[in-house]
Amino acid sequence: MEGGRLRRIGLFSGVEMTSTKGVRSFIWNYFILLDKGKGKCRICLETYSYSRGSTSNLKRHLKLKHGKSYALGVTPPSTPLLAPHKIEREPGHANVSEATSSQYDAAATTASTPTRTEAFPFPAVARSSSGINYDIVSKSESESESKSKSESESESESEPETKAEIKHSPLEFTIEAERTTDSEREEEEPAAPEAPEDPPNRPLTSEKVDLLNQWLLKVLCMDGVPFDLVDSENFKTFVLMLNPTYTLPAKKEMSKVVLASAYGEAVEVVKERLATASSIALTCERWSSVEGTHYVCLSGHFIDDQFKLCSNLLECVEVEDAPSGKHTVARVRATIERYKLGEKVVAIVTDSPVDGMVAVNELKMSHVTCFAHTLNLIVENAISDSIKGTVDEVRRIVQHLISIPEGAETLRATQHRLYQTEVKLKLDTPASCNSTYDMLNRFLQNKISLLACLDMLGIHMSLGNVHWDIIEQALTALRYFNSAANVISAERNVVISHVGLLSGVLLQKTANLSKNPLILDEVQFFVSLLTQGLQERLEDFLSSDLVAKAMLLDPRIKKLGFQNGLMNYREAYDAIVLDLIPLQAPCTDELQSATTGVANEDVDVLFGDVLEAHVARRDETPRQAAVDELERYLNMNNIELDKDPLVWWKLHHAKFPSLFALAKGILCIPGTTAPADRLFSKAGQRYREKRARLAPKHLKQILFVQQNITR
Repeated sequence: MEGGRLRRIGLFSGVEMTSTKGVRSFIWNYFILLDKGKGKCRICLETYSYSRGSTSNLKRHLKLKHGKSYALGVTPPSTPLLAPHKIEREPGHANVSEATSSQYDAAATTASTPTRTEAFPFPAVARSSSGINYDIVSKSESESESKSKSESESESESEPETKAEIKHSPLEFTIEAERTTDSEREEEEPAAPEAPEDPPNRPLTSEKVDLLNQWLLKVLCMDGVPFDLVDSENFKTFVLMLNPTYTLPAKKEMSKVVLASAYGEAVEVVKERLATASSIALTCERWSSVEGTHYVCLSGHFIDDQFKLCSNLLECVEVEDAPSGKHTVARVRATIERYKLGEKVVAIVTDSPVDGMVAVNELKMSHVTCFAHTLNLIVENAISDSIKGTVDEVRRIVQHLISIPEGAETLRATQHRLYQTEVKLKLDTPASCNSTYDMLNRFLQNKISLLACLDMLGIHMSLGNVHWDIIEQALTALRYFNSAANVISAERNVVISHVGLLSGVLLQKTANLSKNPLILDEVQFFVSLLTQGLQERLEDFLSSDLVAKAMLLDPRIKKLGFQNGLMNYREAYDAIVLDLIPLQAPCTDELQSATTGVANEDVDVLFGDVLEAHVARRDETPRQAAVDELERYLNMNNIELDKDPLVWWKLHHAKFPSLFALAKGILCIPGTTAPADRLFSKAGQRYREKRARLAPKHLKQILFVQQNITR
């Protein structure tokens, strides 16, 4: 080791290497300087050239091939890794695989941790603060090269010598060190940088804090979580673990600052959106909290410039008593004044026929009853007056089996023992016709297993054979209502045109079922009550001029909605023509001709027969133009019922400009007071339960932000 040069032992023994003294680029922590302008990578052992003192080529290789190690700042040993073929394995230890770049990358992942893991089998080499350079040499290698080490050993006898042996399972290493002079230490390359520690957490900017507060508010509002969560010590600890520099706002700040600010911004956004709408439909929904507090919610619906049906919550206010028609009128008038809707409101949809009558009489608005609430009321009343005893007994048994610990497991074991399909029982929810159908259907499917299971558990059941027949036949009628509920739930937006078609189909199929002579008297009476309820409660849809025009203007329906004879197609046709006349373009005589009279004669000779069906005649009246536009629209093929009618109008509105202007003011009217995705679903039930538990203090602002934050 004379001259202060390190004796290289390992993979590169026998290879002449040029000293890197004086070379101060960090790149030489990763490369070995060879002669003739070349450097060998300490990780993958590849040789790369560099010229004129520039190490760009070496840096490029390091980034592309060893980006992981390079990014973490992991520095390889100052001497190459030991040659695996020269490492003597101790008894009882496994062979050590060849050191590759993948092994080094594995070490890079643990470089920032204070303790060394076993993922990388070689000990890391550090530079002592006293200026001692270490070479790691395996004990077996030193014995096999005793001859080549004789000179070093003789020279080291006259110099201070530091020797140590360290154990590093599964290998035993000997650390040899030699002292260097101060002048040599100054000329040496700078010390290899240690693995970087985690950077200290920087303070958050005010913009970042505001953004985090807004997202926290969104979580609280969208999921109906009480604001007390921000004062929970466990939640504070959780947030601290995520980001120590973020301080949770207190509950008071959250409600009076963050929520109030978001509510004010949402109100302005809703006002701007409503100002661009040409026609707006209102919906009025009534509901009660778990504490018995009554609320009225008003929402606005319109078609925007992108041909999408948009909905925004406008008001949610608490009323002292059970909501009535007077409350509805007062809130509608206040909402119209607040948002300056003026003459834009085309109709109102309510979940109560009483509210509808008051709206028609006092507000002079067109009215439509909520189709979902109407379906539930029809089924609920028909069951209550006919087969209530049978349904109640089914509900009692299902509830009992679900409540006892061994009920579900015994039923499942019985199903497997009898080779029956495993079908779980389900309890219905109030005012949900599809959940009643689901409960009865699952109960009937489990008939054999249930009889055996109830006998094993000793549960008495008062259902006889006739009751099982009643359940089976009643399900035939309820299946139509269940399908209608599923169709509504599957639609993104339910408009009155589709509801009008469903009303006619439901009435026709239910009435035909009552003509079956094989059904029991109890079921016959049940079906007659369903038919009567459809005729009475769906009158708004079956005889409404507004619904009839909506079906004609819906490219999915058109004439299909009038096949059962419940609506007069000709009356709806004439009504649309009358509405189209004021919307027709000016007469062509008012347009200046671009050609001379002689040229016009030649145009007629050449193109008269071609343009006759597509260009308005000079003597065509506005009524004739309206009829022509409507006929061309009706002659086009219908689209599928599961398609979006507004997408069709987006593609064809230029062909039928007057019809689209009329359709834009009718197809914005929803058929239900609540979004379709929460009418008959579990998600909707959970949403209603969360909403009912909200405290009234900030409920108005919370619901407003919740309903408008993503719309």
